[in-house]
Amino acid sequence: MLRRVISTMQRSSGSAGVTVMTPCVITCASVVAVGPRPGSSTFSALGLCSRTWDGLVGATVLQRRRRRVAPAAAVAQRGILSAVPRNIEIKARIDAVEAMLPRATSLADTPEGAPEGAPLAPELIEQDDSFYAVPQGRMKLRRFADGSAELIHYQRPDDVGARASDYVRVPLDAASAPALHEALTRGLGLLGRVRKRRWLVLVGPTRIHLDRVEGLGDFIELEVVLREGQPDAEGIAIAEGLMRSLGLAEAPRLAGAYLDLLAAAR
Repeated sequence: MLRRVISTMQRSSGSAGVTVMTPCVITCASVVAVGPRPGSSTFSALGLCSRTWDGLVGATVLQRRRRRVAPAAAVAQRGILSAVPRNIEIKARIDAVEAMLPRATSLADTPEGAPEGAPLAPELIEQDDSFYAVPQGRMKLRRFADGSAELIHYQRPDDVGARASDYVRVPLDAASAPALHEALTRGLGLLGRVRKRRWLVLVGPTRIHLDRVEGLGDFIELEVVLREGQPDAEGIAIAEGLMRSLGLAEAPRLAGAYLDLLAAAR
């Protein structure tokens, strides 16, 4: 390797005997790896002064450090990855969806272009959730009436109060959902299934879910979607304020997921 460097340097010498250093910079990684060192005969033959040598070594070390950047960190630096979405959640039991729906709708956002005071109509969504055994958090495949689906993994504490949750959602088309369900069931194991009708009402950053869960009854779930960097305390204040506005400040709150309630009811 040193012979190649010296040969390159000799071929790069000008007619006036002035050595051109650019080829040495190109091969400096090889030089640093195997030699030479200041004071050696090879070092002298290359015509390197100590200052030039120190610069080459420093540049090579910096290049090596840059190469060792973790792939995920490098991707994040390029803006391909973003922060995992987070929200604040409250879940409580209610007497009936029909009684709560007018109250929730009265707080809903007004669609753009609609007359002032004309709230956005609730959206009815049929959901069929299959939960799988995973070592951390919860994972479910949510299928909709049109056959489309989304794979969701989330982590949150099983507390009765307002709690923070982070999640990842992967949209799926109708063709891939059945095969994915089969693969996850075979590989991870199926924990259970939750089927429900959900009325969705949007109030600012909050998703109000009025749920009628098969085999359990009626519930309300608030999800305050947090902005990146927004403190949990702000989301909790929004959620608690909505519970008061809905007349549910004293409603019995629930820990865990609907899946846990179904398991306990068996």
